[in-house]
This record gives sequence, C-alpha cells and structure tokens, in this order.
Amino acid sequence: MTKQAFAEVLEHRLHLYKALRSWGAARHVVEDIVSVVGVRYVQRRRTGPVAHVRAYLTTMARNTFLDHVEGSRKEALVGETQELDLLLEQERSVDYIVADTFAAEELMLKIASLSPKMRKVIELSFLKELPLLKVAAEMQMTPNAVRRHRVRAIQRLRELYDQAPMEPARPTALHREAPRP
Repeated sequence: MTKQAFAEVLEHRLHLYKALRSWGAARHVVEDIVSVVGVRYVQRRRTGPVAHVRAYLTTMARNTFLDHVEGSRKEALVGETQELDLLLEQERSVDYIVADTFAAEELMLKIASLSPKMRKVIELSFLKELPLLKVAAEMQMTPNAVRRHRVRAIQRLRELYDQAPMEPARPTALHREAPRP
C-alpha cells in the first residue's frame, strides 16, 4: 500500500510543481511542500483508497502552501512587534528623538554649505567612514592634503555652529506651507 502511494505521488509530482509555482511559491518552498504532501498522502492512503488522486494531492498542496504563507506572515508580524517593543522600551523620549533628528538635519545643512572639496572629504571620512588612504585615492589627493581639508572643514563647521544659534530648518520644496489666500 505504501509503495502504491509513493508511486501515485511521483506520478503527479510535476503537476504539483507547476501548480505551486503558478501560485507564486519559490522553488525551495515547492520542494518542501511536495515532500510534506507526499508524507501526508502516504499516511492518508493507509486508511483507504482515494478516488481522485490528482485533485486530492493538488488540494493538499494548496492548503499546505496557504499554511506556509500564513505562517510566514505571522513570523513577520511577530518580528515587527518585537522591534516596536524594543523601541518603546528605550528610555529616550520623543523630545530627544526629535532633537537628534533636528541636530542631524542642521549638521547636514552646514556640511552642504562647505566648499566641494571639504564637503567630499567630510562625506567620505565621516559619513562613509572610509580610511584616510581610501579617501585620498578616491579624491586623487595626497593623504596630507586630505588631512588639511578635513581639519579646515571641521574648523569651518565649528565656526558655523558658533555663529548662529540653532534655528528650525526652513521648509524644503517638498514641505513648503501652502500659500495663504
């Protein structure tokens, strides 16, 4: 009886592969589902014959695939919930998060006001975290020239911070207020 059941699964295996792929299952998922369906079908056949084997196997494959998709969604939701819980557990208030965002935006505006070479040195050194020699190679400068530009850029940023108190950033083109009537 078991050999007959395996033979029936093998006979309809290609149909199951095609059906699962048409439903959007990835290849590695198709292999797993067909294996699960095969085992379940063999267990079912021990209780007696199945009238329409292909239809029965296809239904089992569809249900197993739907269970897989639903399980994947639940895993994703649990992961998202855990990340949200971690964020909520942090002791930082919204005020601190807004202040950090504001400070980062202010820094980016000040970096944008630097000369092109200074800006590039700052971006490569601090934002992309490249070592001095790679910055020098990318900018086609000597390491000493990169050091000088970096020191001058940092001095200029300090001057910019000392000049004006931190003010709210002006609205960008995307966030401008609507004209008043």
